[in-house]
Amino acid sequence: MPPSNRPFLLISGEEDFWAQVLEQSLTPMGPLLIAEEATAMNLVIENDYAAIFIDAVSVADFGLLTSRIRAQRPDARVIVATASLTWQRAREAFRSGATDYIYRSIDAKELESSVTAALKIPVLPWPR
Repeated sequence: MPPSNRPFLLISGEEDFWAQVLEQSLTPMGPLLIAEEATAMNLVIENDYAAIFIDAVSVADFGLLTSRIRAQRPDARVIVATASLTWQRAREAFRSGATDYIYRSIDAKELESSVTAALKIPVLPWPR
């Protein structure tokens, strides 16, 4: 579990209902910051996060973004979240350096459980 008050970062095109549910789920663990794709890399370079979530629905290329984050921060825990769980997208996420690939659930308890499990996965060295 990340230390309390260690922030999380969500890279998303907009602050939608899912972002609100994610924030609610993460509140006991630390604050959630939300950034658009265009400004996210500056935040990644400047700060250390408990985890970085990429909303695959609202970024141009989640695989490329994941690779760029891991190139800048090899120890970053990147979690790709999607509304469409497919093995092809999961494979792309993991090959790009994602720690986990989760469903964009709108159930706060389900999402909290998914995130808690993802935070227990060891971060593999990058690049592989």
